[in-house]
Amino acid sequence: MRFRIINICCLFLFYFSAAFGQKPFSADYDGIASVIQLDSMVITAQQQGFDVEEFITILRKDESFYRAFKNLHFFAYEAIHQMSFDNKKGEQEASFWAKTRQTMLEDSCRQMKFLAPPKVNGPFFRRRGDYRYTTAEMYDRVFFVEGVVCEGTDSEEEEPRGLQRYYQALKTFIFQPGERVDVPLISKKTALFDSELMPYYDYKISRGLYRGEIDSYIFTIEVKEDYRERKEGKTLVKYLQTYFRSSDFQVLGRNYIIENQGLASCLVKMSVALTYVDGVYLPEKVTYEGTWNIPGKRRETGWFEAVFSDFTQ
Repeated sequence: MRFRIINICCLFLFYFSAAFGQKPFSADYDGIASVIQLDSMVITAQQQGFDVEEFITILRKDESFYRAFKNLHFFAYEAIHQMSFDNKKGEQEASFWAKTRQTMLEDSCRQMKFLAPPKVNGPFFRRRGDYRYTTAEMYDRVFFVEGVVCEGTDSEEEEPRGLQRYYQALKTFIFQPGERVDVPLISKKTALFDSELMPYYDYKISRGLYRGEIDSYIFTIEVKEDYRERKEGKTLVKYLQTYFRSSDFQVLGRNYIIENQGLASCLVKMSVALTYVDGVYLPEKVTYEGTWNIPGKRRETGWFEAVFSDFTQ
């Protein structure tokens, strides 16, 4: 069970968009404001009314990232799906490319069709037709819709059972980064605002342009240099960066890196960008790059990218 839980930990960054439950906000962040590093532009903004503690409160209460993925259930859109997996030598072993269109039906129902036959290279599928790679299987569960699916009848709305409850808890971290998730072995490692973990991290607020265009506050949590090469297992989240539009603190994008060392190891990097359509935010691009090695399972190194476009209600 221990290794299966760590396996989920290595994959949870990728599996987030199928879950839309929220963890209640905890206002216990005493001490964070005093250790956050500010760049000169943020210090100037403070003189004009920017409040660090208020910013941290907004960050921890934010639901816009969650709502952006939930909005995918109510829009028609096109998506390009790309996946690639390497062998032990670092050479491409298998790949997948597809273009899909989700259409909306009556009663908040939706369905998805392939606009062209998927392009598959290498042993992407097993002989019986199921996925050879766990990452691909998870991708299917997140981004593909089979048959007609109606809001409120998805499996995500059902009471989680077995290991599914671990998925649900871990995905909380995506929408409320830094909050503790109720999972054995890793729960303390996700509570990035707790005093127990604060000594291991640098917390920074800077100001810059998102994609070179949008004035933003950039909140970054990163393992301190003194602990980056250590293998003592004190940290799981190595890097977490969120862009907030300066005018209204709307989340625009988020980058993650998690790493676990030891018998069960993984290194996962992920980036998510949002876009604004018809008054609401939606995912525009999701990229993932990860390697995980779990005892009893085949080592897996994979990459994927999902790009969403042509949104209509």
